[in-house]
Amino acid sequence: LIGIPVSLCCLCVAAFHPISADDALPPAVARAFESVVSVRVREIVKVPVFRGGRFRREQIEGVGAGSGVVVSADGLILTNAHVVAGAAEVRVGIPGGREAGAQVIAMDPASDLALLRADGGGFLPIRFAESDLPAAGTGAFVVGNRGDLGPEVAWAKIGAHRRLRVGARPLEFLCEVDGHIGPGNSGGAVLDPGGALLGIPSLQILYSGESRRSAAHVAGLFVPAAHARRSLR
Repeated sequence: LIGIPVSLCCLCVAAFHPISADDALPPAVARAFESVVSVRVREIVKVPVFRGGRFRREQIEGVGAGSGVVVSADGLILTNAHVVAGAAEVRVGIPGGREAGAQVIAMDPASDLALLRADGGGFLPIRFAESDLPAAGTGAFVVGNRGDLGPEVAWAKIGAHRRLRVGARPLEFLCEVDGHIGPGNSGGAVLDPGGALLGIPSLQILYSGESRRSAAHVAGLFVPAAHARRSLR
Protein backbone atom coordinates (compact mmCIF):
# COMPACT_ATOMS: atom_id res chain seq x y z
CA LEU A 1 0.00 0.00 0.00
CA ILE A 2 1.35 3.41 -0.98
CA GLY A 3 0.64 6.54 1.05
CA ILE A 4 0.12 9.70 -1.02
CA PRO A 5 -1.05 13.20 0.03
CA VAL A 6 -4.49 13.47 -1.51
CA SER A 7 -7.95 14.81 -0.86
CA LEU A 8 -10.90 12.72 -1.97
CA CYS A 9 -14.43 13.37 -3.16
CA CYS A 10 -17.05 11.09 -4.62
CA LEU A 11 -17.96 11.36 -8.28
CA CYS A 12 -21.74 11.59 -7.98
CA VAL A 13 -22.99 14.66 -9.79
CA ALA A 14 -16.35 18.22 -13.41
CA ALA A 15 -15.24 18.55 -15.86
CA PHE A 16 -14.39 16.12 -18.62
CA HIS A 17 -12.25 16.67 -21.63
CA PRO A 18 -14.87 15.45 -24.12
CA ILE A 19 -13.72 13.63 -27.23
CA SER A 20 -14.43 15.82 -30.22
CA ALA A 21 -15.55 14.85 -33.69
CA ASP A 22 -11.91 15.13 -34.82
CA ASP A 23 -10.72 12.48 -32.35
CA ALA A 24 -10.50 8.86 -33.42
CA LEU A 25 -12.74 6.83 -31.12
CA PRO A 26 -12.10 3.09 -31.50
CA PRO A 27 -15.23 1.32 -32.80
CA ALA A 28 -15.14 -1.12 -29.88
CA VAL A 29 -15.23 1.77 -27.39
CA ALA A 30 -18.15 3.31 -29.27
CA ARG A 31 -20.05 0.01 -28.95
CA ALA A 32 -19.22 -0.26 -25.23
CA PHE A 33 -20.63 3.25 -24.78
CA GLU A 34 -24.09 1.66 -25.22
CA SER A 35 -23.52 -0.41 -22.08
CA VAL A 36 -23.12 2.60 -19.76
CA VAL A 37 -26.29 4.07 -18.25
CA SER A 38 -27.18 7.15 -16.25
CA VAL A 39 -28.34 6.43 -12.68
CA ARG A 40 -30.64 8.95 -11.02
CA VAL A 41 -31.81 8.60 -7.43
CA ARG A 42 -34.41 10.24 -5.23
CA GLU A 43 -33.77 10.12 -1.52
CA ILE A 44 -35.68 11.29 1.52
CA VAL A 45 -33.64 12.27 4.56
CA LYS A 46 -34.47 13.77 7.94
CA VAL A 47 -32.73 17.02 8.85
CA PRO A 48 -33.04 19.29 11.90
CA VAL A 49 -35.25 22.31 11.22
CA PHE A 50 -35.83 25.12 13.75
CA ARG A 51 -39.57 25.70 13.89
CA GLY A 52 -41.94 26.89 16.65
CA GLY A 53 -39.10 27.71 18.99
CA ARG A 54 -37.39 24.33 18.83
CA PHE A 55 -35.59 21.99 16.50
CA ARG A 56 -37.60 19.29 14.77
CA ARG A 57 -36.43 16.57 12.46
CA GLU A 58 -38.29 16.96 9.20
CA GLN A 59 -38.11 15.02 5.98
CA ILE A 60 -36.68 16.66 2.87
CA GLU A 61 -36.30 15.23 -0.59
CA GLY A 62 -33.03 15.21 -2.45
CA VAL A 63 -31.82 13.97 -5.82
CA GLY A 64 -28.49 12.67 -7.03
CA ALA A 65 -26.97 11.17 -10.13
CA GLY A 66 -24.17 8.88 -11.18
CA SER A 67 -23.53 6.13 -13.70
CA GLY A 68 -23.88 2.38 -14.07
CA VAL A 69 -22.57 -0.45 -16.23
CA VAL A 70 -24.86 -3.09 -17.73
CA VAL A 71 -23.63 -6.61 -16.91
CA SER A 72 -26.54 -8.72 -18.24
CA ALA A 73 -29.07 -8.46 -21.06
CA ASP A 74 -31.97 -8.79 -18.61
CA GLY A 75 -31.05 -5.62 -16.72
CA LEU A 76 -28.40 -6.27 -14.07
CA ILE A 77 -26.42 -3.06 -13.62
CA LEU A 78 -23.26 -2.50 -11.58
CA THR A 79 -22.71 0.89 -9.93
CA ASN A 80 -21.09 2.40 -6.84
CA ALA A 81 -22.72 1.82 -3.46
CA HIS A 82 -22.45 5.52 -2.61
CA VAL A 83 -24.52 6.40 -5.71
CA VAL A 84 -27.61 4.53 -4.47
CA ALA A 85 -27.13 4.41 -0.68
CA GLY A 86 -30.33 5.59 1.01
CA ALA A 87 -32.22 5.94 -2.26
CA ALA A 88 -36.02 5.90 -2.10
CA GLU A 89 -36.25 5.56 -5.88
CA VAL A 90 -33.74 4.64 -8.59
CA ARG A 91 -34.12 5.16 -12.33
CA VAL A 92 -31.66 4.46 -15.12
CA GLY A 93 -31.31 6.24 -18.43
CA ILE A 94 -30.29 4.03 -21.35
CA PRO A 95 -28.46 5.50 -24.37
CA GLY A 96 -31.06 6.26 -27.02
CA GLY A 97 -33.45 7.99 -24.64
CA ARG A 98 -35.14 5.08 -22.87
CA GLU A 99 -35.60 5.24 -19.10
CA ALA A 100 -36.45 2.45 -16.66
CA GLY A 101 -37.04 1.97 -12.97
CA ALA A 102 -34.51 -0.05 -11.00
CA GLN A 103 -34.15 -1.72 -7.60
CA VAL A 104 -31.04 -2.19 -5.47
CA ILE A 105 -30.64 -5.95 -5.02
CA ALA A 106 -27.15 -6.14 -3.45
CA MET A 107 -24.63 -3.77 -1.93
CA ASP A 108 -21.01 -4.07 -0.81
CA PRO A 109 -20.05 -0.81 0.96
CA ALA A 110 -16.53 -2.10 1.71
CA SER A 111 -15.62 -1.97 -1.98
CA ASP A 112 -18.22 0.68 -2.88
CA LEU A 113 -20.19 -1.54 -5.26
CA ALA A 114 -23.92 -2.10 -5.70
CA LEU A 115 -25.98 -4.23 -8.06
CA LEU A 116 -29.24 -2.98 -9.55
CA ARG A 117 -32.02 -4.79 -11.39
CA ALA A 118 -33.56 -2.54 -14.05
CA ASP A 119 -37.06 -3.10 -15.40
CA GLY A 120 -37.46 -4.40 -18.93
CA GLY A 121 -34.94 -6.14 -21.15
CA GLY A 122 -32.88 -5.70 -24.27
CA PHE A 123 -29.86 -4.30 -22.44
CA LEU A 124 -26.38 -4.53 -23.96
CA PRO A 125 -23.93 -6.01 -21.41
CA ILE A 126 -20.37 -4.76 -21.14
CA ARG A 127 -17.46 -7.08 -21.89
CA PHE A 128 -15.05 -7.54 -18.98
CA ALA A 129 -11.30 -7.42 -19.59
CA GLU A 130 -9.86 -10.92 -19.30
CA SER A 131 -6.26 -9.98 -18.46
CA ASP A 132 -4.67 -8.08 -15.58
CA LEU A 133 -4.67 -4.30 -15.54
CA PRO A 134 -2.38 -2.81 -18.19
CA ALA A 135 0.83 -1.03 -17.26
CA ALA A 136 0.87 2.51 -15.91
CA GLY A 137 0.63 5.06 -18.71
CA THR A 138 -1.45 2.82 -20.97
CA GLY A 139 -4.20 4.72 -22.75
CA ALA A 140 -7.79 4.20 -21.59
CA PHE A 141 -11.23 5.78 -21.82
CA VAL A 142 -13.61 6.87 -19.06
CA VAL A 143 -17.36 6.84 -19.72
CA GLY A 144 -19.78 8.45 -17.27
CA ASN A 145 -22.88 10.56 -16.80
CA ARG A 146 -21.22 13.96 -17.11
CA GLY A 147 -22.99 16.40 -14.78
CA ASP A 148 -26.18 14.34 -15.21
CA LEU A 149 -26.24 15.30 -18.88
CA GLY A 150 -25.89 11.73 -20.12
CA PRO A 151 -22.89 9.45 -20.74
CA GLU A 152 -19.81 11.04 -22.28
CA VAL A 153 -16.36 9.72 -23.12
CA ALA A 154 -13.07 11.19 -21.86
CA TRP A 155 -9.44 10.32 -22.59
CA ALA A 156 -7.42 8.88 -19.70
CA LYS A 157 -4.48 6.64 -18.89
CA ILE A 158 -3.85 4.04 -16.23
CA GLY A 159 -2.16 5.55 -13.17
CA ALA A 160 0.90 4.33 -11.34
CA HIS A 161 -0.74 3.33 -8.05
CA ARG A 162 -2.54 0.00 -7.73
CA ARG A 163 -3.36 0.05 -3.99
CA LEU A 164 -3.56 3.29 -2.04
CA ARG A 165 -3.64 4.33 1.59
CA VAL A 166 -5.54 7.51 2.38
CA GLY A 167 -4.82 8.52 5.96
CA ALA A 168 -5.11 5.39 8.12
CA ARG A 169 -7.61 3.66 5.86
CA PRO A 170 -6.36 1.23 3.18
CA LEU A 171 -8.44 1.40 0.01
CA GLU A 172 -7.64 -2.14 -0.98
CA PHE A 173 -9.73 -2.42 -4.12
CA LEU A 174 -8.98 0.93 -5.70
CA CYS A 175 -6.50 1.72 -8.46
CA GLU A 176 -5.58 5.02 -10.09
CA VAL A 177 -6.71 6.39 -13.43
CA ASP A 178 -5.16 9.62 -14.64
CA GLY A 179 -7.71 11.74 -16.48
CA HIS A 180 -10.23 14.55 -16.21
CA ILE A 181 -13.00 12.85 -14.28
CA GLY A 182 -15.44 14.29 -11.81
CA PRO A 183 -19.02 14.30 -10.50
CA GLY A 184 -21.28 12.02 -12.50
CA ASN A 185 -18.56 9.44 -13.27
CA SER A 186 -19.29 7.32 -10.17
CA GLY A 187 -20.32 3.84 -11.24
CA GLY A 188 -19.32 4.35 -14.87
CA ALA A 189 -16.64 2.57 -16.86
CA VAL A 190 -12.90 2.67 -17.39
CA LEU A 191 -12.38 0.98 -20.77
CA ASP A 192 -9.38 -0.27 -22.70
CA PRO A 193 -9.06 0.59 -26.43
CA GLY A 194 -10.80 -2.71 -27.21
CA GLY A 195 -13.92 -1.60 -25.32
CA ALA A 196 -13.41 -4.06 -22.43
CA LEU A 197 -14.17 -3.00 -18.86
CA LEU A 198 -11.05 -2.31 -16.79
CA GLY A 199 -12.90 -0.94 -13.77
CA ILE A 200 -15.59 1.20 -12.13
CA PRO A 201 -14.58 4.81 -11.30
CA SER A 202 -15.45 5.72 -7.72
CA LEU A 203 -13.53 8.69 -6.34
CA GLN A 204 -11.80 11.83 -7.54
CA ILE A 205 -8.38 12.61 -6.09
CA LEU A 206 -6.58 15.93 -5.95
CA TYR A 207 -2.90 15.76 -5.09
CA SER A 208 -2.65 18.27 -2.26
CA GLY A 209 1.01 19.04 -2.91
CA GLU A 210 -0.07 20.58 -6.21
CA SER A 211 -3.28 22.26 -5.03
CA ARG A 212 -1.82 25.77 -5.34
CA ARG A 213 -0.84 25.32 -8.95
CA SER A 214 -3.04 26.75 -11.67
CA ALA A 215 -3.39 23.30 -13.23
CA ALA A 216 -3.54 20.92 -10.28
CA HIS A 217 -3.16 17.21 -10.92
CA VAL A 218 -6.65 15.69 -10.79
CA ALA A 219 -7.12 11.97 -11.22
CA GLY A 220 -9.45 9.27 -9.97
CA LEU A 221 -9.66 5.91 -8.26
CA PHE A 222 -11.49 2.92 -9.70
CA VAL A 223 -12.52 -0.56 -8.58
CA PRO A 224 -10.74 -3.04 -10.89
CA ALA A 225 -13.00 -5.13 -13.11
CA ALA A 226 -11.59 -8.37 -11.70
CA HIS A 227 -12.83 -7.48 -8.22
CA ALA A 228 -16.14 -6.20 -9.56
CA ARG A 229 -16.66 -9.50 -11.39
CA ARG A 230 -15.90 -11.50 -8.23
CA SER A 231 -18.49 -9.46 -6.35
CA LEU A 232 -21.17 -10.59 -8.82
CA ARG A 233 -20.76 -14.27 -7.90
